[in-house]
Amino acid sequence: MVLTGDGGDEVLSGYTNYVTEKLTKRYSAVPAAFRRGVYSSTVLLTKLVKGNLRYRLNRAERFLRLADSSYSQRAVAKMAMLGPESIRKLIPDSVPQIQIEDYFDAALAKCPFADGFYRQMYFNLKVSLPEDMLAKVDRMSMAHSLEARVPFLDHRLVELTYQVHKDVKMPGLRRKDLLRRTVGRHLPPSVLRAPKTSFMVPLREWFKQDDFNERLNSLKRSDFGLNNSVISNIVEANRDGRNDYGDFIWRLFVLKDWLETPTRSRMTASTGNHASAPSMSGTRSST
Repeated sequence: MVLTGDGGDEVLSGYTNYVTEKLTKRYSAVPAAFRRGVYSSTVLLTKLVKGNLRYRLNRAERFLRLADSSYSQRAVAKMAMLGPESIRKLIPDSVPQIQIEDYFDAALAKCPFADGFYRQMYFNLKVSLPEDMLAKVDRMSMAHSLEARVPFLDHRLVELTYQVHKDVKMPGLRRKDLLRRTVGRHLPPSVLRAPKTSFMVPLREWFKQDDFNERLNSLKRSDFGLNNSVISNIVEANRDGRNDYGDFIWRLFVLKDWLETPTRSRMTASTGNHASAPSMSGTRSST
């Protein structure tokens, strides 16, 4: 049996999305003329730089562009690595689609909150945690004969923190403050000061290397039901350093591999019986 930290970010407001929602609330009070000027300057500066600064400015541009949008629009834009409009272009018109906006609205249909911070909390607890995070942990732990237990999701803790005001959960922009001021008092200061880290594989940089040219060209030429020109633009934008599409390219490889897998093997994989991973090194774990 093992104990995991799953649920900590959802229960104690540890994700950067919660910081974004609080910042958005504050930024909306800034005069519109000033906001437009900042946004225009950021867009211009983004086109002039490359490397890590370009990626950071891309995130800043998205924040500024979405500051006046509804919570649902902001959340959808952040969930779709490629952006909803580009995804629509990627999928041919002849293929029936469930619009992500419709899915998101349905998921929040019973949400009792209007504030974006609390709507984010509701979505994490009701949708992303049980349908994504916990599902993956359960499958991988049980595949290795491990019983995973999640103390942060004790119903008494969830019910208590669900009622806590956002300024108590996150004074200013300090994430997981309740945990820092309770259990954190027994931890070394270096642990409390450490930045939040994720389990990342440098897919963006890998897919810039010449070693992947053959695989990437095959991906661009493949006919597996998606718009090849859009795929080509995605690959080139990642290679040129204009956008970080490494994770999305990885997902395209996984989709291509799954579609090319014989039906019987695919059915075996779906039941979890010794499913083999896509034939390519590297993966990424969500945090």
